[in-house]
Amino acid sequence: MTYTLLRGNFVIRYPDLPRQGPEPDGDTIKFLPDTPALIEALPRPSGTSPDLNRRGISVRLEAIDATVTADSLDETVIWPKLFRRLVPYFAAGFPDFDHFDTWLRVDPVHRDDTIWLIARRERGNLHDVVRASGDQIELTVWPEDFVIAPDPATGPITPPTAVTGDLLIVAALPDPAGADAGAGAEKITLLNVTPDPVGLDGWHLRDASGNRTGLSGTIEAGTVKVVNVGRLDNDGDSIMLVGPKDVVIDSVTYKKEQVRNGRTIAFGRG
Repeated sequence: MTYTLLRGNFVIRYPDLPRQGPEPDGDTIKFLPDTPALIEALPRPSGTSPDLNRRGISVRLEAIDATVTADSLDETVIWPKLFRRLVPYFAAGFPDFDHFDTWLRVDPVHRDDTIWLIARRERGNLHDVVRASGDQIELTVWPEDFVIAPDPATGPITPPTAVTGDLLIVAALPDPAGADAGAGAEKITLLNVTPDPVGLDGWHLRDASGNRTGLSGTIEAGTVKVVNVGRLDNDGDSIMLVGPKDVVIDSVTYKKEQVRNGRTIAFGRG
């Protein structure tokens, strides 16, 4: 399995608004990535774009769903997912819980989530673990005893035509000999490690600043292709090779101290 390392900062307060900020609620925190393009390139089962802006993106901590204390009842603690269902339910004008079960079942994606009941080893829905009527509501199964399934994709998902590691970025020349500013003399070398030719139509190279260089042509099996790019940062940079459907095929990073005039940086690849 291949992992993508995301460097950045967790945000507690906004620098320009020191008295405001997205205080963590126990299972969600704001993250500001150094390279937003890496976030945009991550595969998303829902098929939707990430909710990423200049302040970052909200990140849910894996396998954690912190409890919420109801404002109106200081001593009442409630499971967050259930709390998030109750807010729109009462906002719709319902005076009690008599219609909550029916309301849940109307929307199996955003309300009546699919769940896996661990002890029973069977599939169910949120309504199977909630009992509600009158002014009483309760979970009949502890949250740690079932698993919430992710939301289904909003559209058909087709498998990528290339996968991570098919092509590698093996070298870069960020500081060519002579005046290179804007001349497009910087070079990136790609290696096809597969046994078949790989067509590059629809592929591109992208750096940490979001600059793109479109690719075309074909790399034959076991051969390299040298690509001229518009600009690489001599103070260090990250380079991504991105295939069709925005699948990140490879990425490398070099530091300022590696950059020497006229010298090619070779990325040791295992």
